[in-house]
Amino acid sequence: MKVQVAFDLSANGVGDYFTLDDTTKGVLDNVTYLLGGDVLVDLTDRVRAVQVKRGRNRQLERFTAGAANITFDNRDRYLDPTYDSSPHYGSIVPGKQVIIEHDNQLLYTGQVADWNLDYDIGGDSTAEASCVDGFASLARHTLTDGTATPQATGARINAALTDVSWPLTRRSISAGQGQLGSDVIAPETNALTYMQQVEASEYGALFVSKSGSMTFRDRNDLQAYTSNVQFGPSSIPFTAIDVEYGSEELYNTVTVTYNGGTVLYS
Repeated sequence: MKVQVAFDLSANGVGDYFTLDDTTKGVLDNVTYLLGGDVLVDLTDRVRAVQVKRGRNRQLERFTAGAANITFDNRDRYLDPTYDSSPHYGSIVPGKQVIIEHDNQLLYTGQVADWNLDYDIGGDSTAEASCVDGFASLARHTLTDGTATPQATGARINAALTDVSWPLTRRSISAGQGQLGSDVIAPETNALTYMQQVEASEYGALFVSKSGSMTFRDRNDLQAYTSNVQFGPSSIPFTAIDVEYGSEELYNTVTVTYNGGTVLYS
């Protein structure tokens, strides 16, 4: 297991970094005192426990925000945001990037939502990073009101992501099989809620990948199985298997056609 958390190494004002209002470190265009910024720090040797939850339980459910909880040994107050002797003092705050890997395989990319500190009367101390993925960021944004251009579901998802300034390098969007009309976007429309409505219109899947990319898969992509997931001693281990199959997995197929038009959704 490898756990990395991003910290601004210049946040505590110590070290050879550019510092505003400093007569030496604040000189523009110098090559000695460079700009600081967030750098991933390997905290694996402090990890006591890791929990990651991503995906969905049933095919008809929506994907929810991927979550992770990481418990760190904090007996030396290394991850205490109030401890000014910590090398990361001033940078132990919510919003920092978190990357979790196992056997060189990426498991999770997200951001710290909360730092929870626990001090035991016996002298033990832990710091828990409660993390969420990019869904949490989308849920804090609203879309620009207006009338959307008729377009495929994938293009509509891309347009919404561009509206909230989601980076192009962190998108993986299918073209979409459904065609959406001139939808009126009301003021203060929540970005995540709106994109989940597009997801439902397509009967596709909208989620944040383990690498942190916003991902949209249309209904054709979801049915195109290219490889099998291997379970067992030499791959993904398991302790038990249960099969649930009931009315909660049933759904109807409906076809809608405009007069004089083509099939929009089936």
